Order: sequence, then C-alpha cells, then structure tokens
Amino acid sequence: MNKLFSLTVLVLSVLLIQSCASVATETSLQETKSNTLSGHYIFGHEVNTFQPCGEKRVVWVQGSEDILSYLEQEYFRFSTKPYEEVFLEIEGDYIARANDGFAADFEGQISVRKVIKVASLSDSECSAL
Repeated sequence: MNKLFSLTVLVLSVLLIQSCASVATETSLQETKSNTLSGHYIFGHEVNTFQPCGEKRVVWVQGSEDILSYLEQEYFRFSTKPYEEVFLEIEGDYIARANDGFAADFEGQISVRKVIKVASLSDSECSAL
C-alpha cells in the first residue's frame, strides 16, 4: 500500500509540474511586448494572416471592424492576385491562440491596434523572410 501511495504522489507531482510548464509557455506568448511590427500580410477567403519579418511563425490577424475593413481595402489596393503577400507595418499585441475557427490553425493571433503602412511586397523592408 505504501508503494501505491508513493507512486500516486509521484504521478500527481509530475502532472502538476507539467501543467505549470504549459501555463508558463502560453503566458509567455500572450505577454510578448506590444510594439511596432513589420511583415507579410495575406487576406482572402478564410485567410487573414501576418508573418512578422525574420520569424517563421504565422499568426491570425484580429482587430476592430474598422481596422479589419481598412486592411482588406488596402490589401486589394496593393495585391495583384489572390493570396499574394503584401508588406504590412502595424502596432499590435500578440494574444492567445484561438480554440476554434480558422484562427485555431495558426500559432497565435495578433490584435492590431493601428495600421502604419501597407505596401506592395517589392517595397517591403523585409522582402525575404
């Protein structure tokens, strides 16, 4: 019986430590500093993504209705074909990964507070990610 109790305590301790590590990882993504970011933006049917310059991760774009409408308008102004990348400079905050919908397929989300610049990719400061 002592062995069973010891084993139970050990398993529960491991689970507790693991759950703390998972929370710390999610929190670090959420607490990434808010700043100005530049990168590649794609808008289309079921697509609204941003890949920051120098990063491999692609995140889903969130924002107010006004900001999302403006991004859509500017995207079509600077893109020449569907799903073409355009350059985007924004102020925003990383937020937690979505649990459902198309956004759940991406590594996280960014909540855009301000659009600073939209341009064709050839005018990009990070044309090669």
